[in-house]
Amino acid sequence: AIEHAVAHGWTKTRRNSAREGIRILLACQDTPGAAIRASEVAVLAQVGIHVQPVLEILASAGMLDDDRPRPLDAWFAGQVEGLPEPMASEVRTWFEVLRDGSTSAPRSRPRSRTTIRWRVRSALPVLRDWAAAGHRSLREITRDDIKTALPASGSPRALVGQALKSLFTVLKARRVVFVNPTTRI
Repeated sequence: AIEHAVAHGWTKTRRNSAREGIRILLACQDTPGAAIRASEVAVLAQVGIHVQPVLEILASAGMLDDDRPRPLDAWFAGQVEGLPEPMASEVRTWFEVLRDGSTSAPRSRPRSRTTIRWRVRSALPVLRDWAAAGHRSLREITRDDIKTALPASGSPRALVGQALKSLFTVLKARRVVFVNPTTRI
């Protein structure tokens, strides 16, 4: 803790507060040496100890089990709220591949949060329209549905087209849908 504090230029007060927090957490541990969950560290704020320095030290020591929900996951859950369940789980599969990448074909690297957000934002209005039209699953979507959903021209057409192509390419590879209706559009 001291080495980490010195390396990062912490004040003596910040360093001592972090050390006190770590002592409290270690004293409350059932299994000495086990990783400490971030949700347990958050309790330190109730006794006036800053949580962030403690998290940094535990992470640098390899003793942090970060069980906090990721902000991107919470954002996505709010976005797909209201979609019918088969469609929501299909879109969730796509989101997980964008977020985590894939080592199976088609392989892909995890996308940046910005890319994930614009792809999801571009596809969601179309998905909501399809759900309102009575489609419960993306398996029901045809090539004509894709052509109808695409904006007339320009950047909006490109953004929606890229998002839908990404969505259906992932779902086809995962065998969630039988055909990719965006092929050759």
